[in-house]
Amino acid sequence: MLRNYYSLQPLNKLLNKANMLAVICHASGTISTKVDSVSSGLVRLQEQDLCEVWEVENDIITSGSDDDCHWRQSSEFLFVSTAAPLADENAYESAADEAYTRLLKFIGSSDFKHPIRFWNYMPAINSGDGDLEKYKQFCTGRLKGFQSSNYQNRNFPAASAVGHHADDLLVYAICSNKSGEHHRNELQVDAFEYPKQYGKTSPSFARATSFVSGEQDLFFISGTASIIGHATVFEGDLLGQIKTTETNIVQLLKQANKKRLHIQTMKVYIRHPEDFAVTEKYLDESFPDCQKVYLHADICRSDLLVEIECFCT
Repeated sequence: MLRNYYSLQPLNKLLNKANMLAVICHASGTISTKVDSVSSGLVRLQEQDLCEVWEVENDIITSGSDDDCHWRQSSEFLFVSTAAPLADENAYESAADEAYTRLLKFIGSSDFKHPIRFWNYMPAINSGDGDLEKYKQFCTGRLKGFQSSNYQNRNFPAASAVGHHADDLLVYAICSNKSGEHHRNELQVDAFEYPKQYGKTSPSFARATSFVSGEQDLFFISGTASIIGHATVFEGDLLGQIKTTETNIVQLLKQANKKRLHIQTMKVYIRHPEDFAVTEKYLDESFPDCQKVYLHADICRSDLLVEIECFCT
């Protein structure tokens, strides 16, 4: 069984738990990736000192490092992370290619050959003009990494990609020894089929990934925003964007025969800290049954104000 939750316990106490698959800290505004924990470079907007936890039950955890990939694994799941330096403003493509090639090579050589969820955090995600925008450079490098490991569009798992205010590119993933099913959103164009106006290569991710683990039916919803078709809607309108994001999340739940109450955790990325109070109030009213963490982050498009991801069981 896989659990995800946000904990107020100190990091050292969390790391002493026998069934800890991963701990991600959102606090320091610095990047680090270690065998026992990851620092995302993102900073919480809440006052509580929350850590993001992935935990398995009744299983043995082993861990190690190989070729700058830091990993922890149970009998069914692998958590693996890596970081790539960004030497200059034109290094995003090569850094993403390097990180993904390294991670996917490690994953492919392991017993957990099926990625079911990726997270990507990087600085200055919206800087640069046209195809030289940092996020677009990242997308090109990520695709090269996937292609070098023979991944096709329909093999891309759920993912999030947002901007932190630290240094370097951070990528981490959860993988399994069994394959999941990747889902599209009927209200949106598949990200990997976006038109050229969004960059010379499209983003490489699915809108959601489902996975059956024993009696658990897991559903990972990718970073989701105010996009209908392929276009941003409600530009400059915070509530309009939150409501559209909610519509997209509910659509994915509906397609997977799930309900709002199946959402266990929600991670909310907010571009402007002053939008936190309004966002928190709306989401607490619309999704009262799930645990949430709110993070200060730049979103992949400069006209997007908020992005939300979910883990459902």
